[in-house]
Amino acid sequence: MKTGALIRYFFYVTRHWGLTVGLYTLWHEWRGELRYGIHTTSAHAVDGFTLKGPHRHLATEYMPVNYPLLEDLLDHLPSATRLGRFTDLGCGKGRALCVAAAKGFHQLTGVDFAREMVDAARSNLETIAPGLTPPPQFDLRWADAATFRLPDDTTCLFLFNPFEKELMQQVADRLFDRLPLLQQPLYIVYASPRHQEVFAQLGYEVLYRTTKINRLEGVILGKRNANGTLP
Repeated sequence: MKTGALIRYFFYVTRHWGLTVGLYTLWHEWRGELRYGIHTTSAHAVDGFTLKGPHRHLATEYMPVNYPLLEDLLDHLPSATRLGRFTDLGCGKGRALCVAAAKGFHQLTGVDFAREMVDAARSNLETIAPGLTPPPQFDLRWADAATFRLPDDTTCLFLFNPFEKELMQQVADRLFDRLPLLQQPLYIVYASPRHQEVFAQLGYEVLYRTTKINRLEGVILGKRNANGTLP
């Protein structure tokens, strides 16, 4: 855990969202980084990163998903999803990938258009993997999410408000083309779901919703089967 980064992040969050959110964030960032042994706490604009693709203007800044929110969402996924692949679009420094690995996902894919974020995610996964049995297999891609092909064995797609709506629509359109080829039902875990309606257009419904301190929100989305029942 990097104390300087933690303090800077506390002041950043407090400046934007107030002292209550800042203190809540400080405590859980410290707890989470210590628990998982990784270094993901920071906030960065995309300027200065080495980027892949033409969508700099549609990307949001890097901030890690809140630990309690992430853990809550993953705990409410069906256990069978852990037999498939956890894919994170806009993976940043790999927090969601590391927590997913700790919670039983053995196949992980992370995608980010910033090369420096991919390198950081790899470092964090290499730190956590040896302590897990069996060690997870991970595939990290420096790629543009708009052209990324979702692996066929993906059972959980994770998003933490990674893009503006225009790019999210492009991602959803490609996802729609891939759905018939997926080996298992796909669940979408969407933290800070600003553009949830994009997936509603594909027939995805809210299976679970959670909030923390009346501000941090996340949902699990699922699609009805051919017989009209939710997975």
